[in-house]
Amino acid sequence: MFGHDFYPTPPDLVARMVAKLSDKKDIKTVLEPSAGKGDIIRGYHEARRKEHGEHGAYYCENEVKFDCIEIDENLQHILRGNKWPVVHDDFLMFHTFKRYDLIIMNPPFSEGDKHLMQALRMMERTGGQVVCLLNAQTLKRQSTQRLTQLVDKLQDLKADVEYIQDAFVDAERKTGVEVALVYVDIPKRQSDSIILNELRKAPIVNMPTPEANKIISSNYIDGLVEQFNAEARAGIALIDDYHAMQPLLNPENDYTKIIRLSVDKDECERGDGHNEYLELVRLKYWKALFQSREITSRLTNDLQRELASRIVEFETYDFTHFNIFHLLECLAKQTTRSVEKTIVDLFDMFIRYSMDDKKNVWLYNGWKTNSCYKVGKKVIVPLSAWDSCGSGFNPTRYRCMERLNDIEKVFDFLDGKRSDHIDLARTLEAAEKAGQIKNIHTKYFTMTFYKKGTLHLVFHSDELLKKFNLFGSQRKNWLPPSYGKKTYSEMDAEERAVVDSYEGKFSYEAMMEDPGYYLVENDKLLALGDGQGVA
Repeated sequence: MFGHDFYPTPPDLVARMVAKLSDKKDIKTVLEPSAGKGDIIRGYHEARRKEHGEHGAYYCENEVKFDCIEIDENLQHILRGNKWPVVHDDFLMFHTFKRYDLIIMNPPFSEGDKHLMQALRMMERTGGQVVCLLNAQTLKRQSTQRLTQLVDKLQDLKADVEYIQDAFVDAERKTGVEVALVYVDIPKRQSDSIILNELRKAPIVNMPTPEANKIISSNYIDGLVEQFNAEARAGIALIDDYHAMQPLLNPENDYTKIIRLSVDKDECERGDGHNEYLELVRLKYWKALFQSREITSRLTNDLQRELASRIVEFETYDFTHFNIFHLLECLAKQTTRSVEKTIVDLFDMFIRYSMDDKKNVWLYNGWKTNSCYKVGKKVIVPLSAWDSCGSGFNPTRYRCMERLNDIEKVFDFLDGKRSDHIDLARTLEAAEKAGQIKNIHTKYFTMTFYKKGTLHLVFHSDELLKKFNLFGSQRKNWLPPSYGKKTYSEMDAEERAVVDSYEGKFSYEAMMEDPGYYLVENDKLLALGDGQGVA
């Protein structure tokens, strides 16, 4: 189902992998490449609970943070459904500044050597433990130069290699292949000081060219990723320098610390500070991305609030192109649903509040029902632009502006950049300053505010009003399913009767000359707002 290399790791084998580990209490960050559906994660936590014996119930899974890598999209959905972060799809292409205490994995047997070598390279930079399952023949045959290099590498690192027969004979997916359980413990790397290294060199000054200092590229996302990488590298270098220079700055026999380094409120002396620093930098750039106009211009206020409430979750995700585009893809799907609901809700509101004035309600006999309405050129909505005491005209106050922004955003999505831009906030600021409450010309409406707490909107564009009515009427199934798919002459008598009641033959045939404008499919919703999709 998930590919020829998919062999979930049985629990007893995971327990043997966990038993190899030393200093388990110091393992806080774990990476599992080729995570499958999470069997090793479950097995790891179960093995740790058993190790705690009678206190196993008190073992806290949240103390150990797992990151997953998985190339199969179906398996990615399973992992995310269990709230396990998928930080990349291809381990062989994975790069991160984050430091892991443990990499534990059952990689594809066909590329096991490549995955193990990648894990060893990662851990050699920082130090940590690696536990890996391999096809035993990978190490026994050494049929290529690459395999020979891997065996030599394992010998240099004093790896513990255990060969196990019949490890998968009772597994979820059975195989009789012999496996090698490889364990490597690479000592934590001592911090190296760039500053001290420079002091030891001759005083050679190399002035960088202006191009060397360029961080932001022309592409917005590329620029953010580049700047994140630069800030991450700079901060890690500073932390490394601090730790490397500790003997000079704060010797053990001196109880007065001259220089103290902290990451936010957590002093680095409590840990090396790298991952804490990276969490804060990641969060900073996720906020910058999702608070940018490139994103907020496409989100309703409700969706912006939901995203803001969840932003702290993103500190566990590396700020990489893979994660950005995955999250934008998820956001695009959610935004499509949100935009459709917002448009239909606004359609309902315009109809509901316009019914107080019968001149503003256009009735028609709809598909299978007679209770169908269209929004007229003038609508009345409940919205006050006066302060609470009713004395001062204040259309820019928060609640008023939020509602008007959402209304305008709906028509931004429907309009597809056909209308000339008029800044809503500046227009209302000018009206407030001048005390102008009537005939305020905005992008899609002429607005008039009344003290009784209502706002009268008059549409500028008959075509956009028609598109809005079509969107709402189709989503409510008030128009026949064949609407826009058949010519008027191709419709049966019942379908033509609805069209006649709704708009008439002439209007329908005019719509059919440009159905791409008037009829909006869900998969095109996001492309309308800014001339391009979210992702």
